[in-house]
Amino acid sequence: MGQQLKKVVKRARRKRYVQRCKARAKTARIAARKRG
Repeated sequence: MGQQLKKVVKRARRKRYVQRCKARAKTARIAARKRG
């Protein structure tokens, strides 16, 4: 039971982390385009 919970938590954290990275990459690309 505890093992399963740990696995789920890890997966959720990873998903959130990936989303944040994607968002940051997106904003960085837009900023780079603005600078030219």
